Amino acid sequence: MSKTDRNRPGVGVLFNPALTEFVYSHAQSLDYLSLIPDRSWVDHGPGSKARFEELPEVYKILRDVSRSLPVSMHCIGLSICSAELFDEEYLSRLGEWRARHDCAWASEHLSFSRSMSGHESNAAVALPVPFDREMLDLVRSCSRTASTISRFRSRR
Repeated sequence: MSKTDRNRPGVGVLFNPALTEFVYSHAQSLDYLSLIPDRSWVDHGPGSKARFEELPEVYKILRDVSRSLPVSMHCIGLSICSAELFDEEYLSRLGEWRARHDCAWASEHLSFSRSMSGHESNAAVALPVPFDREMLDLVRSCSRTASTISRFRSRR
């Protein structure tokens, strides 16, 4: 699939460093390459002077493969459903990453992954949200949801 024909379904792979050789040798058989942006940097935490430290080996693969394949990003850390915190700095970083790599689309879990109870805790896994009116109202009314959607809206 050409980079200009990236709005149709296709076959892709979610990149993992263990798949480096596979991605290089089979790129011609793929229509997309999906990456988790969080795996391309070390996050030193909110408010850190140099918060996001890039991992050069991931960027080399991304540069090489993205010349011929559309890239999509699969996010894992927004924690959209956490009522007490939302990391605008992290969201900005994702927006920059998407623009930098011309991502065909972005996805994120509608879940909890972080919470505040005196200090920030990260579960390191997407936790399901309650299926109730209170959660629906929280997600619908949050400016963070609108902000996230506007930054990641498909650019057709």
